[in-house]
Amino acid sequence: MHRYVRTLALFGVLLGGPRDVGAQGSEPNLLTSIKSLDFIVHGSQGEQYVVDVKGRKFPGGKPEKPKRTWECWATQDDVIDAQHWAAKFGPNYRALFVFSYHLVSDMPLMENDTLWSWQDKRYLLRAIPVDVYAQSMKVRSPKWGTVYLHSHDFHRLVRPLHDVLADLHV
Repeated sequence: MHRYVRTLALFGVLLGGPRDVGAQGSEPNLLTSIKSLDFIVHGSQGEQYVVDVKGRKFPGGKPEKPKRTWECWATQDDVIDAQHWAAKFGPNYRALFVFSYHLVSDMPLMENDTLWSWQDKRYLLRAIPVDVYAQSMKVRSPKWGTVYLHSHDFHRLVRPLHDVLADLHV
C-alpha cells in the first residue's frame, strides 16, 4: 500500500505497528492503548486522512471451497481508534478504512476499480470513511468485538481508492 501511495505522488507518511500507542485524555484513558495508524495522507488544500488498511483475500476461504464474499469486517476498537486519531489530529482529518483485497483468482471487476500489482500479485483497493462505516456497521461477533457491513451496504458505500484520493487535490 505504501508503494501505491508513492506512485500517485501523494504525501503519505507510513506508520503502522502494534497496538502500543498510549492514549492521552479521557477517552481512551491513560490505561488503555490505541492501534497505530497505517498512513497519514495529505492533500494540497489542507484535507487529510488517517488511514487504517485492512488486508483481505478474495475469494476467501479454502481453495477447495472459496467464499466469494467481499469481507469487510473490522474490530469495534479499529473504528473507535481511527476516529480517535482523526479527532486528535484536528478538524481537517478524516479516518479512512482501505480494504486491500489480494485477488487470488481471475474475476470480472468494475471498470473504475483501483487495481494495483506488486510482486506478481494483484490487489483491489477500496475505501470507506470510518464515520460512514460506523453509521451502517452491524455486530459480527460480540465475543471477538468485530463489526461488518451487510454486502448491500458495503457495495453502496465503498469507493475505489483512487476516487477517494482524487478528492485530495494533489
